[in-house]
Amino acid sequence: MAHRRMHGSPLKGAIVGSLSGLVGTVLMTQFQIVWKKGSEQTQSRKKTRSESKKSEKEDSTMKTAEKLGEAAGYKLTKAERKKAGNWVHYGFGTAMGAIYGLVRESAPKSVRQMNSGISGAGYGSVVFLGAHEIAVPSLKLGSNPIKEPVRDQISEYLAHLVYGLGTSLTYSALRRIV
Repeated sequence: MAHRRMHGSPLKGAIVGSLSGLVGTVLMTQFQIVWKKGSEQTQSRKKTRSESKKSEKEDSTMKTAEKLGEAAGYKLTKAERKKAGNWVHYGFGTAMGAIYGLVRESAPKSVRQMNSGISGAGYGSVVFLGAHEIAVPSLKLGSNPIKEPVRDQISEYLAHLVYGLGTSLTYSALRRIV
């Protein structure tokens, strides 16, 4: 009887990784919602008018959606940017999951057998550094992270850890069955 090979299929890795990245993005989004509600409750008495306006700023996904709309020759309204920003967020997370799956399938055996928690935390950290800390400010889709409050940086990093762990754990679970 032939031994079923568990790893080594880049296509399978990309597909499973995409699904896993989508799950990771959903978990990240839920974490961000809970964090924001908790932060609002603890800071409700301290909140000033300027902080309230600051929280209404468009995020990097909305700015990306706006630039994509302009490239397609269409000017998005704020409501459309908000909706399209969600597509950007989930699309990016799904694409990063596909990359995770490709790397896991193409990596040496020692990397493929790495603990899912460790690889997920590492991947979430890489995505945080590469996307949030480098690409977003470089593309002028967000402010310089050095100028952001530490609590905002911590929440973003934790959200990306949740993404990485969710992606990795989902990938490992799905990969065992396909």
